[in-house]
Amino acid sequence: MKYEINQEIVFSTAHITNEDAEYLADINTSNSKLDDEICGDVYRYGFRILAISKEEAPEESFLSKEFWHLMHITKTLQCKWLVLDQDGLIHDNLEEFDW
Repeated sequence: MKYEINQEIVFSTAHITNEDAEYLADINTSNSKLDDEICGDVYRYGFRILAISKEEAPEESFLSKEFWHLMHITKTLQCKWLVLDQDGLIHDNLEEFDW
């Protein structure tokens, strides 16, 4: 029997902007703006986002270049999910935001 195993990568929410966090928080609402850009789930301490095929920011993205850099890392490492968690590790080589 074969099982599907999905890999995810976890980063601290400190690596996204406050505007990114506000935008992502809207994922589960009925008026979500994310239908054409990304999909995922909001949970109590962060976000779980499907790593879509776009490795670079769409031309008119609501999300920051820092978010899309994390998505690029996710895709490069062949992970299916990008997890942004308030208790996730903060990496010195990535932009950090204090919000």
